[in-house]
Amino acid sequence: PGAMKRICKQCKIEKPIEEFFKNRRSADGRLHVCKLCFKENTKRYYEDNPDKKKSYYKSQWNPNIRHGRPIGSGESRSIISGIYMLLSKKDPDIFYIGSSENLYKRKWSHTVLYSKHSGIREHQMIYGHKDLEFKTIKICPPWQLQFWEQYFISEMSPYLNINRFASCIENGIEARKSAFEDIASEYFNS
Repeated sequence: PGAMKRICKQCKIEKPIEEFFKNRRSADGRLHVCKLCFKENTKRYYEDNPDKKKSYYKSQWNPNIRHGRPIGSGESRSIISGIYMLLSKKDPDIFYIGSSENLYKRKWSHTVLYSKHSGIREHQMIYGHKDLEFKTIKICPPWQLQFWEQYFISEMSPYLNINRFASCIENGIEARKSAFEDIASEYFNS
């Protein structure tokens, strides 16, 4: 038995099925034009519409821009670091505690994209990514993130945190150790 083949609707050449991009909406699961023709069409489209290409790349890589337009009031968003919680709307006992040096960017990555974190991603796959609500629980400078994330993880025992240690503990523990000890002694001795 030979490999499956089909004819490209554009170049009219019979090619192996692997030469066609996957497409869920198509009956056979592949695009009607081959990869080469599709790439040529895309290249030609962006050459004819240079503003569309610029808009596409801005929306893909800049969390402050969606579909080529600024999100919100258009004001520049300042970078705020702190501790956040992802709380399930269906079950308040299911939540995740995390830290970020840029809370706005982290909120965007958790609410728009599927998470890279396996516990959160599994929850998103079952309940959808819109089930998790992003809440800031503490704003603090970047050098305090490790302490506060660990504090909230220890106090609240979040269900979705697979690792019970602050994520930033792994990154440069020696550099942050003295700052961590200073905050801990200041916080618990006051």
